[in-house]
Amino acid sequence: MSNPCNQELTDQINAKIELLEQKINDLEHKINYVVYQDSLTTLLNHRAICTKIKDLLRAKKKNEALYVAMFDIDDFKQINDRYGHQTGDQVIIQIAKILKDVTKDVGYAGRYGGDEFIIVFSVEDALNANLLISEVLNRVYKLTIKTDLKVTLSGGVTKVRTENSREIIQKVDQLLYESKRVGKNKVSYDLSDS
Repeated sequence: MSNPCNQELTDQINAKIELLEQKINDLEHKINYVVYQDSLTTLLNHRAICTKIKDLLRAKKKNEALYVAMFDIDDFKQINDRYGHQTGDQVIIQIAKILKDVTKDVGYAGRYGGDEFIIVFSVEDALNANLLISEVLNRVYKLTIKTDLKVTLSGGVTKVRTENSREIIQKVDQLLYESKRVGKNKVSYDLSDS
């Protein structure tokens, strides 16, 4: 015959354990949010997007087409100087929303730093990669934050072959700066298979 007092004590202990487990889960979620998400945009932060690229490289199937793009907001310093940092933050937030929306079914978006973003995505071929990048540029160009403010991006896009994540990021960074050199609101591509 069981003791009702022991059962009541056991139930109380189990309830407290369940409450503690829930608090631990909530705390883990908050820690992951702080560690992996950019606080302004809620995109993956620098560390997390670099880790995601490494993870995708390890998991990449032989025939899977994987692409990485880096974008930089054109004349961002002038936006901050002319319109203020709150407007600059709004520009960053709106671009982040576009990147998150465009990549939601095919990849990931991250804030690499300041006004630089990286997306990593998998689509069938170079044509579809180009279409995705065009959609990003068009949607950013249509942003209306201030009536006299036109926002544009420059970027670099590469198809992943056998490079490691550091080499890929260096490549898209070089392509980005090539776009800046030849004029803004442009994207330089390296989508060949070799």
